[in-house]
Amino acid sequence: MKHLWLLVALLSALLLRSAQAAEPVEPQPVPSGVGVSIGWQRGNEWADESLALLKPPLWMNWIYDHNDDATYVPMAYSLATGYHDTYIAAGKLARHKTWLLGSEPNINTTYTEPSEAALFTQRWVDEVGAPFACCGVIVHHDWSDNLKWLDVYLTAGGEIPDYWSINLYFHANAQEWQQSLDTFIAWMHANNIVRPIVVQETAMTEAGNAEALLEYINSKVEDGTIHAAIWYSDLGYWQLWPQSDLRTDTGELTELGKLYIGLGGAGEPTADDVVAQPVEYRLWLPAANR
Repeated sequence: MKHLWLLVALLSALLLRSAQAAEPVEPQPVPSGVGVSIGWQRGNEWADESLALLKPPLWMNWIYDHNDDATYVPMAYSLATGYHDTYIAAGKLARHKTWLLGSEPNINTTYTEPSEAALFTQRWVDEVGAPFACCGVIVHHDWSDNLKWLDVYLTAGGEIPDYWSINLYFHANAQEWQQSLDTFIAWMHANNIVRPIVVQETAMTEAGNAEALLEYINSKVEDGTIHAAIWYSDLGYWQLWPQSDLRTDTGELTELGKLYIGLGGAGEPTADDVVAQPVEYRLWLPAANR
C-alpha cells in the first residue's frame, strides 16, 4: 500500500509538471521607450558594460542571443528564403518574446524580395506564433518609392504584424525626421492597417544637432506617436556617425550619452556604472546567430 501511494504521488507530480509545461506563455511585448542598439560583434562583456552604463528600457543587437533579458528584443535579420528555417527554429525556442523581423529589406545591399518576406511571416504565424514587428523598412519622405516594397509584401500575402518596425535615417533635423514618420503613418492609415510603431533604428546621420533629435524622438514616445525607438548606437561599430555615439571605447559617457540616460529617468551614473576600459558601409548581415 505504501508503494502504491508513492506511485500515485509520483504520477500526480508528473501530470502537474506536464500541465504546467503545456500552459501557454504570455509573450513579452516590445518595451516602450528610447532604447539602444549594441553591435553583437563587440561581444557580451561590451554589451554588459553598455547596459550597466546606459540602462536602456529596451535594446537589440541584430541577433537573438539574450532572450532571458526582459529588455532585450531579438531579431531575425534577413527575410531571405535561405534563412527561414534557422529563424523559425530560433523563434520556436523564444515564443515568450516579441521579435523584430527584417532589417531594411527594401534597399540595395539588404534587398529581399517582398514575396520571400511574405512567405516568412506566413510561416512565422503558422509555426512560431510569437508576436512580431515587421519589416524594418527604411523610410524617407523624399524617397517616393520606399514604401512600394510594403505594398508588394501585402499583395503577396504578408502577415500584418503586431507592430510595424521602420528605420529612419538621413535627416538633418527633427522636422525632417517627423516628415518621414508622417509618411509612414499616412501609409498605415491609407491601407487601414494601423499598428504601434517601433522605430527599429535611428540616429543623427547628418551634420545636425543630435541632442535635439534625441530629445524630439523621446517626446514622440512620451506622447504615444510611436511605441518605441532604438537609437543607433551605443558606439557605432562601423564608426560612421560619431556625433550619435552614447559612450566611448573606455566606458565614458559622451555628452549625448549623458542626455540619453536622463531621458529614461535612470539618473546620473554612479562610479560603478562607468567601466574603464577602414570605414565600411553600415548595412551588414550578422555572421553569428543568423
